[in-house]
Amino acid sequence: MKKSCKTLTQKINNHKKTVLLIVIAIVAVVLIVSALVYSRLSNDSDTGEVIFKNEFQQQIDDLQEQTTQSQTLKEGENDQSENNGDDHLVSEEAVGLIRGVYEKSGKKHLDIDYVQLLSGELAIMAAAEDIGCGEEGVNHEDCVPVLDNDYYVRNQNPQIRTFEISDEVIIENLEKTGNELTQITLTEFVMIFEDKTIEREWLRAALYNIEVKDSKVIRIWQQYLP
Repeated sequence: MKKSCKTLTQKINNHKKTVLLIVIAIVAVVLIVSALVYSRLSNDSDTGEVIFKNEFQQQIDDLQEQTTQSQTLKEGENDQSENNGDDHLVSEEAVGLIRGVYEKSGKKHLDIDYVQLLSGELAIMAAAEDIGCGEEGVNHEDCVPVLDNDYYVRNQNPQIRTFEISDEVIIENLEKTGNELTQITLTEFVMIFEDKTIEREWLRAALYNIEVKDSKVIRIWQQYLP
């Protein structure tokens, strides 16, 4: 009887040991699986975070590139607008000899030869240079340019420039004596150069100032010389 109880107790103890080992094994497996799952989740989380950061950074870069392109395009449009504005406002004034006034393609035009109108020391120096006073072998004591009332008209470039005359042009001429300008019409101005009479020769030979805007002459006025 005692031997039978001892055997039963031993079997129960062995069974407990077996159950304990099984529980330990299960716990170990659970721990290992949990560790693997946690590691995988951590890696996935890190990878996802990296992917998210990369995608977010790419979006930022794309937005910056679009902004830069937009700014560049806008600056180009502004530059173009400013250039167009400058072209519209560009004007020039010059003095010269008018070589002809005529109609072409239904519009009035003039041909002009630009000159330099100099006075004082500049006039003396330019006149002396033009008549060769600076050349070797010239007697400088005898090389004294004669100026017309202290003025000298210098024409170093024979180029003839042609401009269309605006329909709204303002034209002013001098009286034969005096320095006051009187406004005349475009038709009257054209007649001066079409009429080859001696009476108007002094007007055709006079110097004229012109103002050009947008490639059209908008003002013409005779130059006064004392």
